[in-house]
Amino acid sequence: MKVRKNIRRGAKGEPCTVNVIGVCNFNNETTVLAHIQLPGCGIMGGKVNDLSGCYACSDCHDFIDRRNGMDKHPEQEYRLSYMLRGVINTKIRQVEQGLLDG
Repeated sequence: MKVRKNIRRGAKGEPCTVNVIGVCNFNNETTVLAHIQLPGCGIMGGKVNDLSGCYACSDCHDFIDRRNGMDKHPEQEYRLSYMLRGVINTKIRQVEQGLLDG
């Protein structure tokens, strides 16, 4: 997969692809490329490759990173599923945006 442009900038103004039930604020103005940290998928304690990122609103980003009390949210047991769905939906969107070759 070839990266065409800076995919972090591609997140600006995009809808959240994580959409956690009871968490997502659906505010495209807060969307960023959230990096998914999984064991064996990058540098521990550092950022993983941008290809493992997803478009997340500020609240879903907090959920993914378990910030601001989100580690206690009832949907945390489905955290991995939300993250993977977000990454897949983001890759589809990035191909549509011309940021990645399909």
